[in-house]
Amino acid sequence: MQALLRRATGFAGYYASFFYYLILLPFFDRTETEERFRSRLQKAVRLSLRGFGVKVIVTGQENLCGSASAIIVANHSSWFDQLALVAALDRPISFMVNPKYFRFWCLANVLRKLGCIPVSPQSDVQGPPVAESLASGRQLLERGKWLVVFPEGTRSTSLLPFRRGAAVLSQQTGYPLQPIIIHGALQILPRARSLFDVRPGEIRLEILPPKYVDQTDTAKEIISQIEAEFAVAQHGS
Repeated sequence: MQALLRRATGFAGYYASFFYYLILLPFFDRTETEERFRSRLQKAVRLSLRGFGVKVIVTGQENLCGSASAIIVANHSSWFDQLALVAALDRPISFMVNPKYFRFWCLANVLRKLGCIPVSPQSDVQGPPVAESLASGRQLLERGKWLVVFPEGTRSTSLLPFRRGAAVLSQQTGYPLQPIIIHGALQILPRARSLFDVRPGEIRLEILPPKYVDQTDTAKEIISQIEAEFAVAQHGS
């Protein structure tokens, strides 16, 4: 009964906090700035996580690069990966996301305000849709944003082969890759489960040292090195 009440409270708190901070307050704020929007989003996410009984712990904070922009490379197993990153990182982050999420009005509004970039999960890096997404990514980074890329291309229960788009983008722009390993999100909310199924627990963000791309390495070599680090860290966790 207690677990059921916790889930119901978290579920209600999630939608209430997002409605208040992202729909109601902006309605009365006719000159809303990007900075205020991001602050409200972070408050909504933190309140939601608290309601669900989810705590985000960050290790390796000293490894977070001081660059004006960076490309975050993270594993992806749960919708709570995005929430944990927004809650924990005081950076102007945006995401590369599946285009299907732009079909939902409320979510699409948030994604657009964040500057999120749609990218097809099925296309090769050299294909037209991804090429356009990479061009948008370059523009976003040049404006001082941090771009989150999930190189697996989809949520997974175990680490999938990394695609090289993040490394290609780093080579094209010169901005560093910032690897962040997300532990525990899968246990909080597995794929294909509803928010009513969220389990309380901890999500740990393990920040690894940034990667400054050597132009002599290929994109495949660069992303393979990061993938190997993720595999070792996940195996030991």
